[in-house]
Amino acid sequence: FLKVKKIDKIKIDKIKIDKQKKNIKNKKDKKEKEVKEKKICRNPEINRNLHRRFNLFSNKKKDNIFIGDSIVLGANSPNLFNLNYDLIGVDGAIVECAQFMVKYINKIQPNNLIIYLGGNDADGASKSNVDKVSQLYKEFVEDLKKIESISKIYIIGINFALSPTRDMKYVTDLNKSLKEISDGKKIIYINSFEVLNFNKKRIEVIKKLSQDGEHLNYEGYRIWFNYLNNHIPNLSKN
Repeated sequence: FLKVKKIDKIKIDKIKIDKQKKNIKNKKDKKEKEVKEKKICRNPEINRNLHRRFNLFSNKKKDNIFIGDSIVLGANSPNLFNLNYDLIGVDGAIVECAQFMVKYINKIQPNNLIIYLGGNDADGASKSNVDKVSQLYKEFVEDLKKIESISKIYIIGINFALSPTRDMKYVTDLNKSLKEISDGKKIIYINSFEVLNFNKKRIEVIKKLSQDGEHLNYEGYRIWFNYLNNHIPNLSKN
């Protein structure tokens, strides 16, 4: 009897030790994941904002979502422009952050998805070359294609901008790569809107449509959404 009891105690102790080891490993894995995400999304603040924004929308199915960086965020509300798409923008987001958007998009279960990402990469924020960013973007789209609810993915080419950090060749090369991701059926590429490709020769246009030569004001958003409405069915309620 004593021998059996001793054996049972050894088993219980082993179970406790194994459980402790598992908890330690889980905590370590979680910490490593958090560190990796912070590095990928540039800094902790952008990482927190990404998860906060997408988690907020992931509690309810949305038929149409428009995701991206501060350009999308700056439009504030779909109601301002009579859009049928919910806007989920994250200030400072780079293409590499997109991999963390997938799990939330899967919860949202959208039918249609619009993407505007890459401007911050062209500003040098990600410190990644065009080839790497293009590959990450392609992998992101491939992950989205696995979400059964999605019938259309619209990729919008990024705009040139009157910014000292915006690499124009980077923009051209990245847009070319994004266009190659399109299959013309489920994945649709939409050229950047020429009117919003700001440069020093168009100062009056910049003053009329932009806050700073990159981020749009109300009139800038209005004509941008009108342009996109010609390429994306049911973007607008009108």
